[in-house]
Amino acid sequence: IVTVKNDKLREKGIKKLIGSGETDFSGSPRNRRTNISIGLNSFNGQIFSPNAIGSAGKMLGRIDETTGYKKELVIKGDETIPEYGGGLCQVSTTLYRGILFAGLPVTQRRNHSYAVSYYDPQGLDATIYPPSVDLKFRNDTPGHILIQTTTVGDKAYSNIYGTPAKRSVDLIGPYYYSYRSIPPPRVEYTKLLAPGEKKKLGDAHTGFNASWYRRIIHDDPNKKDKIEHIFSNYQARPLYTLIG
Repeated sequence: IVTVKNDKLREKGIKKLIGSGETDFSGSPRNRRTNISIGLNSFNGQIFSPNAIGSAGKMLGRIDETTGYKKELVIKGDETIPEYGGGLCQVSTTLYRGILFAGLPVTQRRNHSYAVSYYDPQGLDATIYPPSVDLKFRNDTPGHILIQTTTVGDKAYSNIYGTPAKRSVDLIGPYYYSYRSIPPPRVEYTKLLAPGEKKKLGDAHTGFNASWYRRIIHDDPNKKDKIEHIFSNYQARPLYTLIG
């Protein structure tokens, strides 16, 4: 059990660790690691009052070269292309898992278009693309909550501190089903590349559905236990190549 000793935090109800999330970013290139580090720092130390709505997009703020972000691959429509902040979904997914284990209500979440190996086991990812795609949650605990983030080696962690809400949380899964085969390769021709030059715009991916269940068990007999279905639909994608 991790407890908080700071008196000012305890006065706000920030007393104990109530949830923790973990992801593994092994194999990430340098730019992606830079973006993950900046994103985690943006979340670190954020405090939310009771009933407040937390937004990953608002916590991140401006995402471009002025805030230190590098260009790295992001999923954009049918393409996977470099943009500032590529890799920030590692940060939002890490936070999402902490939110789930803390039992906090999730008010907005979207899975990735296709399954990304950085987020194994699949089905507990949260993609963001501010301001249109966001991860949002509500603090339904009796006190304030505090988010702290850190990395240990190639693993990212989000720790959520607050007042224990007299409940326990189980995550049941994953269940994978409805597999879809990889479509035939997609090739497009362009005058933007030299004749015969090739540029890969997207890897091939098998499609499938993933289901998890979050069971929230209340210690208070006046509150009903709850089972939530967490559903993710991952598209099948072809190898997508551009040729001059």
